[in-house]
Amino acid sequence: ITDELEADKVAGGGQFVTYPVVSKEEALVQVQTELKNGHAEEIQGKLLSVLRDKNGRQVAEQEALFTLKGGESCSLAQTLKVIVRNFGIRMNQTCTTWKARYG
Repeated sequence: ITDELEADKVAGGGQFVTYPVVSKEEALVQVQTELKNGHAEEIQGKLLSVLRDKNGRQVAEQEALFTLKGGESCSLAQTLKVIVRNFGIRMNQTCTTWKARYG
C-alpha cells in the first residue's frame, strides 16, 4: 500500500474511504487502495479489506487479487456492504476500525 505523502499524486496514494450509501438497514463502504510493486520482478497478491465494529467483530470483508509488474502501481476499488440490522449497530457511531492487508 503506497504512502499518501510519497505517491506524488493529487488525491492519490494510500487508502481513500467513502460511504456512498448509509441507511438504518445497510451501508456501503467504498475503499480505494493504491498499491505499488517496489521490486523488479512481477508480484501477485491478494488485498484483503476487513471492516470491524468497535468491539472488534468483523462486519464486512472483501478480497481483490492483483498482479503488478516490476515498478508498476495500480488502484483497486472495493465496495463492502454492511447489513446493519444483522449486527445491531449504528454505522455513524460504531464502524470505525479499518484494516487492510496484502500479500
